[in-house]
Amino acid sequence: MIERRSHVRVPLWIAPVVILSFALACIWFASRQNIWIDESTQLSGITLAPGALIQWLSGVDTGRFGVPGDRMPPLGYLLDWAWWNGVSNSVFGFRLFHAACVVMGLSVFAAAERRFVGGRWAIVGLLFLAMSPKTIQFAVELRSYPMFFALACVQAAMVLRLISAPVAPSMRALLLFACICIVTYFTHFFGVVATCAYFGALLLRFVRTAPGRVVAAGIVAMLPSLALKPFVTGASAISGVIAVGVSPSQYVLQLFAGSAYLVWPIAGLLFLAGCAILIAAGVFAAIGRAAERRSQPVDYMIVVAGLGTIATILPHFWISSFDTLKPTYSIWLLPVLALIMSSGAREVSRHSRWFSLGRLAAIGALTVGALVSTVIFLTHADWYVHGPANAIAAAAQAAPPNTPIVYFGAETYSYGYFPTVYNTHGRANQWLATGQGVKRLPEGRVQPLQALSGYPEILVVETRLRRYSDLGDKLKGHVPAWDRSAELDALLAGGRWTETATSENFGYYDTAIVRLKAKAR
Repeated sequence: MIERRSHVRVPLWIAPVVILSFALACIWFASRQNIWIDESTQLSGITLAPGALIQWLSGVDTGRFGVPGDRMPPLGYLLDWAWWNGVSNSVFGFRLFHAACVVMGLSVFAAAERRFVGGRWAIVGLLFLAMSPKTIQFAVELRSYPMFFALACVQAAMVLRLISAPVAPSMRALLLFACICIVTYFTHFFGVVATCAYFGALLLRFVRTAPGRVVAAGIVAMLPSLALKPFVTGASAISGVIAVGVSPSQYVLQLFAGSAYLVWPIAGLLFLAGCAILIAAGVFAAIGRAAERRSQPVDYMIVVAGLGTIATILPHFWISSFDTLKPTYSIWLLPVLALIMSSGAREVSRHSRWFSLGRLAAIGALTVGALVSTVIFLTHADWYVHGPANAIAAAAQAAPPNTPIVYFGAETYSYGYFPTVYNTHGRANQWLATGQGVKRLPEGRVQPLQALSGYPEILVVETRLRRYSDLGDKLKGHVPAWDRSAELDALLAGGRWTETATSENFGYYDTAIVRLKAKAR
């Protein structure tokens, strides 16, 4: 195959404009996002002193805050602790700090992409990452994922630099990369997978010139992972056998595109089709170059992606304590995939006009699908927030002090309960309705419904998980019906309460809040 490259460079201002647009989108969504279950855990944990925090993550007194314990290594928490105690304890400011980490990671990625891919279409990988509801959503999470992604961008850039060296890299350079790997897996456990995949690619690149040096650096990179054992043990202590999650094929699809792309399926299909074609083009071109012994640094990203994917999917079949196929655990692969797509986007076959047209069509499909999905995501941001915490807080503020919040739905109450525990420092008067009556949370005994009769008002909260097809129907103007639960009907039928106000907060975590007032006797 004879190839030619386009030497027309992307103007320098395009990448900063894309990244600035991404930053503005993060600010917009951060102002609307709700605290959710895992964030209530993170925000509680960082109130501890560093020593107590490390003990807590290793399994000591995990229930002290009344929110679920966590399964994370300590570095992300310690960085958040430093921000929270040294800069600002504003939740909104905290979200912007996390988004700033992602913006810095994208900036590093854009510089590496321009250097090692170059050409007119090098911007494609940046568009894949930055013009994405998936990235905007996790960028403002109060979890370790934004920092994990930023470090993944740094890892990808450093590996490209190491591989591009005309001679084997020095031990100093390899040890510097090893340090970044250590920081990465102390931020998220799956940094271990990333480290192994990257050193596998480095070993393949320098297997003839410096295999011992690469292996030695890899051992140095992995030895500190032994210190993760207490945190793995602590994570195992709060884990049980999980329900079957996504399949390997679903994992791969969700890795490229989050569920937000399914709200308008045509946009999602365009995006996924564009990604698939560009990945195939990048792999095909890399194979051709390897056969001719003129591989480029970006070609080794295919090795990284392959090793990382295999190392993630295979344990899924025998590990039951956590879901290895959770796509957010593998966000470190996103910069790798973006580089492969950028490589595929620039390839032009001199002998095949159809190849060139297909490449352009794939770029257009990816761009249009991502742009449409992002516009829908931002214009309907309230649909995608994590749970009803803000709505519950507003309703509770408008009600008399100590008004009971009564949750209907044992499978969904936690989306409102745990954030409310955090927001009120555990002082909220919260109850759960069961088939036998009601019980005071967290561990009260089941009592008859009459146990609530001493209060002048109660707030009833019902949360139901919508499918993204429901959000798509809403986008078309078809409002999915909300059917009140039989338990609430039974409560009203008892004659003790009258409904005074009802509000519904439509979205993936679709929530109705009903305010009931006791009837005069």
